[in-house]
Amino acid sequence: MRHLLLPLLLAAPLAACVNIGAKAPERLLFLTPQSSLEPGALRTGATGRSLIVGVPETPRMLETNRIPVHVDDVSVAYVKGAQWVDQPGRLFQRLLSEVIAAKTDRVILDPRLFGGEPGTRLSGELQRFGVDARARQAVITYDATLLGEDGSTVMKKRFSVSQPVTEIEGSEVGNALNLAANEIASQVAEWVAR
Repeated sequence: MRHLLLPLLLAAPLAACVNIGAKAPERLLFLTPQSSLEPGALRTGATGRSLIVGVPETPRMLETNRIPVHVDDVSVAYVKGAQWVDQPGRLFQRLLSEVIAAKTDRVILDPRLFGGEPGTRLSGELQRFGVDARARQAVITYDATLLGEDGSTVMKKRFSVSQPVTEIEGSEVGNALNLAANEIASQVAEWVAR
C-alpha cells in the first residue's frame, strides 16, 4: 500500500505547476456604438415597426474571441495578444441593435425573448470581421437578410466597409474594426428604415 501512495504524494506538487488554458490578455476589446438610444426614450410596437435582430451566422474562423488576419488567399493567422470580450457575431448583433434603435423608429426586440413574435426579422452572415494583411485594412463584410412581417417578403443586401491600419496590433485593429462596424450598422439602419 505504501508503494502506491508514494507516487501519488510525489505527483501532487507537480499538479500545482500545470497551467491549463491560455494566459488571458491584458485587455479585452469590444464594440462601442457611435449612436445610442437616449436614456428614457420610449418606443411603442406599432404593427410592422418591430424588428428582431438576430445573431449573424459566422464562418468557423470567427467562432472565437480572436481577431483573424488574412495573410494571403489561403491562410489565416490571429492578432497576437488581442481578444474580444465575446464572439464577433454576438458583439456585432448588439451593436446593430443599438444603432438601428437610435437611427430609426423601429422597436428592437431581443430574439431570445421574442423569437416567436410576429415582426420584421434581420438576420445574415458575417463573412469577414478581421484584417487583410496585404491591404493593411480592417475589413467587415455582412450579408444582411430582411424577412418581412408577412414571412414571404425577403430582401438581401451585402454591406462591406474597410478601415486602414498602420500596425496589425490589438488596439489599432480593434479601433478600426469598431469604426467599420459602426459604419455598416449605420448603412443597415438606413436600409431597414424604409
